[in-house]
Amino acid sequence: MKVETPEQREVRLEYGRQWRAKKKLSDPGYWKRNYQKHKDLYVQWSKDNQHLQKERYGHYYNGSQAVKESRRNSLQKSLANGTKAEQNARYKRARDQQQIASSFKLEIAEVYRDCPEGMVVDHIVPLNNPNVCGLHVPWNLQYLTPEENTAKSNHFDAAEASQSILLSSS
Repeated sequence: MKVETPEQREVRLEYGRQWRAKKKLSDPGYWKRNYQKHKDLYVQWSKDNQHLQKERYGHYYNGSQAVKESRRNSLQKSLANGTKAEQNARYKRARDQQQIASSFKLEIAEVYRDCPEGMVVDHIVPLNNPNVCGLHVPWNLQYLTPEENTAKSNHFDAAEASQSILLSSS
């Protein structure tokens, strides 16, 4: 494989920049009109020069030990940072919430339909809280006045919540 020096590379890149600048200034519609021609040339070049592509990118496609080790290290780093694990946990939690909510869809609709005038439906355990994650199920719903709901916001008190759940279940 032919290796070019940094000076040769810079000359080649500069020539390309000048050619592209000249084409764009002289004829703005050149690439639109010649798209298929250049695509065909690229496809043909790729077919004719597969050996060059294999030489250049073979280490990636052949799955050499160094590449596999690099991928493994990056995955281990991301898992150590918790990013992948956190993403998986969030995805699973959201999926489980959707499955549970769909199974109680009719009951939840009934809770909303029976909501007294001047009251709003609130989640006892918030759906989105840094410490807990509630579910959208009938026994996690309660009626509050709009003022109480605004004051409660996204806060969670375990003692108060357990008392509300006990009262609603009896």
